[in-house]
Amino acid sequence: FDGGSAQSVPLVLGSSSMIPGFEAGLLGAKAGEERVLNLTFPAEYRADHLAGKEARFDVKVSKVAEPVLPEIDEEFAKAFGVSEGGVEALHKEIRGNMERELREKIRSVVKEQAMDLLLEAHEIEVPKVLVRQEAETLQRQTKDNLSQGGQKSSIELPLDLFEDQAKRRVALGLILGEVIRENKIELDKDRV
Repeated sequence: FDGGSAQSVPLVLGSSSMIPGFEAGLLGAKAGEERVLNLTFPAEYRADHLAGKEARFDVKVSKVAEPVLPEIDEEFAKAFGVSEGGVEALHKEIRGNMERELREKIRSVVKEQAMDLLLEAHEIEVPKVLVRQEAETLQRQTKDNLSQGGQKSSIELPLDLFEDQAKRRVALGLILGEVIRENKIELDKDRV
């Protein structure tokens, strides 16, 4: 395409870092090989002047390499903070982490399903003022999280972006509050 050129650009096939079809067009290429790729930029491409446009890429493959995986040994284990027990201890730690994450995910999914069932069983009108307050809280928390992650805090986050989640949270809060009152559920101070 006009004005577009680059040299010595590293590319990992499968990374999806180029426009659709680019990486597929290079599959099986060997060092020194030249290929012509006739592609179309996506309609939602980040550079508006290229969006939806056809382009011809003349590509010369300078080298082809495969990733080299590290040897899994005592030193590898130490690099991940396992100073005693070596590779076997690393495997145990990884397995324990995976099992813990699986338990947490299962618990989260079951909780989400239970909340969905509660919402389906109890259709209620939620006060708009509470939904707005909750949406504002979610908006503020999201902005805070973005700024802590190094993102610019000037990102515009419209309040209506949080409305559905806010409505769900308010409805669940009201429903759960009523369930707690009806069943006289009290907090176990020993478990807090």
